[in-house]
Amino acid sequence: MSTPQSTNPAPEKKPSGVAPADTAVARPAAVPDVRVERFPLKKGPKPAAPPPTAPTLLRRFRPVLIGVGVAAFVLVGFGAAALSGITKSSVRDWSTQDFAELKPLKPPGGPVAGGMGLDVPPDDKDDEAPEPLRDGEVRRWRKDHHSALFRVLFSPDGRSLLCGGDNGLVRLYDVETGGLVGATVQSHYVVSLAFSADGKSALLGSEGDAREVRLWDWTAPEPRWRDSFPEFQDVVAVAFSADGKQVFCLHRLGNLGLHDAGSGERTGEFSAFDVVPLKPISAFAFAPDARRLALGTYSGDVYLREVKPEGEETVFRGHFAPVWDVALSADSRSLMSGGDDGTARIWDINTRENRFIFKGHDGPILAVALSPDRPLAVTGGVDKTVRVWDTTTGKELRRFDGHTAPVRGVAVSPDGRYAASASHKTVRLWRLPP
Repeated sequence: MSTPQSTNPAPEKKPSGVAPADTAVARPAAVPDVRVERFPLKKGPKPAAPPPTAPTLLRRFRPVLIGVGVAAFVLVGFGAAALSGITKSSVRDWSTQDFAELKPLKPPGGPVAGGMGLDVPPDDKDDEAPEPLRDGEVRRWRKDHHSALFRVLFSPDGRSLLCGGDNGLVRLYDVETGGLVGATVQSHYVVSLAFSADGKSALLGSEGDAREVRLWDWTAPEPRWRDSFPEFQDVVAVAFSADGKQVFCLHRLGNLGLHDAGSGERTGEFSAFDVVPLKPISAFAFAPDARRLALGTYSGDVYLREVKPEGEETVFRGHFAPVWDVALSADSRSLMSGGDDGTARIWDINTRENRFIFKGHDGPILAVALSPDRPLAVTGGVDKTVRVWDTTTGKELRRFDGHTAPVRGVAVSPDGRYAASASHKTVRLWRLPP
């Protein structure tokens, strides 16, 4: 008898080693294990950081930069205030060999006898109790002056001495008695003085806020006439013509103005020095007869020209530093200059030869003057001394001590007997060697 066949399918063979499933859902095939081996990393040098950029540096140091800027601003402000407060006649602007501000420079210690001077703080010892006259000193004027003096000028007859300074007060003294002659003239910052031939009138040139020239008669309470000029037209030198009919007025930019001496009317103007824009001027002086005009520059060059349009111009070279003062002899043969290099020089105008170099001052020479009728020259300097020189031998004849501040102005009397010197608030009269 045959056995009936089952309708159930035969069981499926499973791979060996695999347990049967406990549930009806089949598990996926197992993934073989993968062994990952870990190796220690070797430590090397760290790569260099990229350099910081400019914006990064600015952000990082912004507080420091702001602090430095504020400190610099404060220091500059205090420094400027201190510099301007050294003297009333301190530097108002600056000038170099190649560039110059157009406003007047009132240098070091205020202008000296021909232009500017080296700005040295004055010594207030001149305000102390009077001291005995020094060796060679004849007279001293001090009580009448309360500000810097740097202009002294003898009258044509030598009997009077004209003094002016930065406070605008101009006084005329009797040389023999020491007394005041006439009334005190109130002007402005006086940088130049000139006497008329008869000595009864004087020209006053002013710069700064009152750019003007005035003609005063000493017996009159007010000037005979006055003429003012616009900005940048500071008056730096004045003179009467040889016949006394004209007045010459030199401006800082090198223009020479002409005026009628009687009325003050302007009669003309021309460029006196074409070199001025290139080499700023530091000293000025007319010849005694006003036929020539000398000019010193910050480069050390000295120029001389005739006082007329298209006049001949001559240059003298020897100083290697700014020239602070110039002077012309009465016979128009010699030119003298003194400068920051501590030397004074005598030049022969005809040959342009540097005849003598005077050395002796300890520091810059601020003022020079020539005797009208004797072979003598006088210098004043930062070392507070006045020195007398022989212009035929170049030797120093005499040294006068007594000033307690730099000597800013000197003058020699027409007869060659006396020399006058101005320093801070004091004017001294000295007897020259016979």
